[in-house]
Parts: sequence; C-alpha cells; structure tokens
Amino acid sequence: TGWGASGRVAWQRGRYRKLPADPACEFTGLTLENRLEGRTPSPPASWWGETLQRLFGTALLKLEHLEYRGQTLDKLEAPVTLEGGRVELKGARALLNDGHLDLDSTVDCATPSPVMKGELKLAEARWNQELGLLLGYLVPFLPPQGSDRPAVKVSLDGTGQSSGREGVEIKKNLTARGTLRMSEARFSGSPVLRGLAAGLHCPELSDLSIKDLAQPFRVEQGKIFHLPHPDFNINIF
Repeated sequence: TGWGASGRVAWQRGRYRKLPADPACEFTGLTLENRLEGRTPSPPASWWGETLQRLFGTALLKLEHLEYRGQTLDKLEAPVTLEGGRVELKGARALLNDGHLDLDSTVDCATPSPVMKGELKLAEARWNQELGLLLGYLVPFLPPQGSDRPAVKVSLDGTGQSSGREGVEIKKNLTARGTLRMSEARFSGSPVLRGLAAGLHCPELSDLSIKDLAQPFRVEQGKIFHLPHPDFNINIF
C-alpha cells in the first residue's frame, strides 16, 4: 500500500536545553515545508534503514536566526531529498558567525552499514573562542582566538553501523576520515607557539600566518584524532 503527505510547520521563536544547567539554544523563524510519499512496510521494519528505503520526498528547512554558545547562524536554507534510503542535503546555505557557510552531504542507508559523505565550506566567518576550540581538535597548535577570518573547508567520508530501530549511534559507531583545509589565516596566542617562543627566546614565534593548511583526521568511537604529516605553508612574522 502507498500513501502521501505534505505540509508546513513553523515556529516563530523557541529555546532548547538538553539539561537545565546547559546553555540555551535560541532560535527564531524556523519553518519546515515537506512533501512525502511511501509504501507501508509489511511486516514492520526491524531496522530503521528499511523504513527509509520505502520513503520518497523533499523538504525545505529554513531558519532565520539561531544562537548557541557564542555562535550565530542566520538565513539558513537547506533543501533535503529522500529517495529509497538515500538522504541528500545539497546546496544548503547560511551565515555562520557572519561568514558564508555552504554544506553538501549524503547518507545512503540502503546497506547495513550506512555510508555518509559530506563537505562544508566556511569563508569570512567571525573567529571566536568556541570556533577556535572546535577546530583546535583537528589542528592542535591553533589558538582559541584569531585576528583574521580564514577560509575553512572540511570534507568527510565515513560509515556507521545501525543499531536496531534506534538508528545510527554516531558517537559509538561512526568511523570516518576527513581533511580540514584552511587558507589565509593569521593567529596569535597559541599556547603551543607561546611555549616554543619562550623556549627558544624568540617572541616572533608566538604569532603565525597560515597561507594554506591541509590537516587529515579520523573519527572513531566518538573521538577525533588528528593524523600525522599535515601539508601546510606557514609564515612566522
């Protein structure tokens, strides 16, 4: 048997906390427009991917403004396509910390181990401590503050094991490899560089500019590991 549905859901304003002590995630202007059709599984699916393989449709997610832990996300438009177990997010755009964010990703759930691919590009974003700490997981010598607005590109390929009807447990079962690329960045205040400058009695080493950097990394069991032998062009000034 088959069925179809379409609709639009809108929230003017909202606030979310996972735990009472957590910082609030606040948003305004959230809308979701969707058109969905499918075939009812018989017998009921024992794995969530089997259900997704029976669904076909499109959705458009829009968000006017979101603020969380010092990060701001504005004017998000994210078109989503669902077809036979393949979920595709293509051409998503937004402003992250006043910088241009572009995101493409695909999750193929047609196999027991769903396969994911994704690419994120960020240019001219306002650098703050939270963003610096996040990227610091991939590039250990980056300081939490930057004086320039670098161009950042992150690509990721991975697989994840399903877990019954609970879906893919990302933290435990995702295995992925990716690359962080950064260009035209200028930093100061890195603890690693400060220690190097003090040890060598060369204060100029506490500041650096990155012309181009490519840092490979892997994700495994909920942890991010930066891989050795990055490719970079760094100027000390």
